[in-house]
Order: sequence, then structure tokens, then C-alpha cells
Amino acid sequence: MKRPYSAWKEGAPYYVPQFVIGAVLLAALWSNGFAAFSALFFITGLYTLSFFRDPARAITTNPKEVVCPADGTIVGIEELSTSPHYEGPCKRISIFLSVFNVHVNRTPFDGVVRDIRYKKGLFKDARKTETSECNESNAMWLDTSRYHRRWRYVSR
Repeated sequence: MKRPYSAWKEGAPYYVPQFVIGAVLLAALWSNGFAAFSALFFITGLYTLSFFRDPARAITTNPKEVVCPADGTIVGIEELSTSPHYEGPCKRISIFLSVFNVHVNRTPFDGVVRDIRYKKGLFKDARKTETSECNESNAMWLDTSRYHRRWRYVSR
């Protein structure tokens, strides 16, 4: 049985240690009057916990619509004659996710995942279009009955 994805579980290795360290420091420093120092770890833990949130979304069922795959701000829409992520000409819609946006990406429509390719890379400012070539990325190919060609969804 396939278990549903949980962003909270995915992020646990990042925020749980901060809460544990905060609790240990709170207990150790309570009598010395320095317990406020532990608040730094609790605040950092809460911030990290909020980064891994995955709120429910109302998704349209209209077969003629494509769902936006990510929260954030559209920073560019352009026609490309070639792309390292797609065979032939395509339209690229670039979405920038700030640290305050939900960082869960969804597929834009129903389909079967045929291939996933992870590319190591840099972590330069994602708001600049030239960084899409050098930054870390994950490309996913979807086969769908809605269209007669393969779609490729790239998450950066």
C-alpha cells in the first residue's frame, strides 16, 4: 500500500533536532537564568517546521485547465526554440518560490510518471533566468491522455 506524501515527515530531520536542542538547553539553563537562550532554537525550529507545510488545495477538475504546479510569483513567460529540459520548441513559465511560499510542487495535470532525472548544480538566486541552466533541478516526464505528446515538468 502506498502511503501519502507527508511534508511534515520529510522535514522532521531538520526541525526535530532544533526542538530537542531547545528543550535540553531550556532544562539545563533554567536555574541559571539563561533559559531565554533556548528560545533561539525553538524559533528556528518553528520557522523550519513552517517551511515543510503542505496545506490542502482545491484543485479544479476541468480537463481543459492546467493547474499551477507551485505557489509563488511568476517571474517569466517565454517561448524557447530549444531547451535542455524539452525536445523541440516550448513555452517556459518560471515561478519563483520565496522562503515564505509552500515548497511542495504538484503535477499540473493527470498523467503517468515515465522518467525522473535529478541534476546536481549550484544554488544561485532563482529569480535570475540564467540560473536555470546551472542550478540544481529535478525533471519529470509525464505521459498523459490529454495531449498527444509527452510533457516534461521541471522543478527547480
